[in-house]
Amino acid sequence: MLVFLTCVPGTFAAVITAYTLFFTRENLLDVNPLVYFLPLVSLVATLVLIRKNVSFDLVPGFDRLEGLMVMIACSFAFALAIQKTKIWIVFGGSIGGLFLLAAGVFALLKWGVYMLFRRQNEPKQAPPSFPKA
Repeated sequence: MLVFLTCVPGTFAAVITAYTLFFTRENLLDVNPLVYFLPLVSLVATLVLIRKNVSFDLVPGFDRLEGLMVMIACSFAFALAIQKTKIWIVFGGSIGGLFLLAAGVFALLKWGVYMLFRRQNEPKQAPPSFPKA
């Protein structure tokens, strides 16, 4: 329960912090640190402490929570790439339309990954790792 109580607000705070830094370009020194940084610090500290005592494979549902965090990061990267390459000018839409496009990309990624890699009767798969040099 502790993992979920820290991962959900921590992931939300990471999205807000990244949005503030990359999209609105606000100064992070002017924001409330309890809202932007405390959940992130709590997330990292909790996961490090739990990892020392228990394997994440033994935490029920952690693979799905980890998948959600990866999907949010991928969607944010796609939205940032779209915003930085000025595709929204060609798109002709507003920033709200850009966020709807990012939400659509997130939904398609989530559906595609689920359909491609996971079936109901298959055992849990290990996450991909980088090749060793």
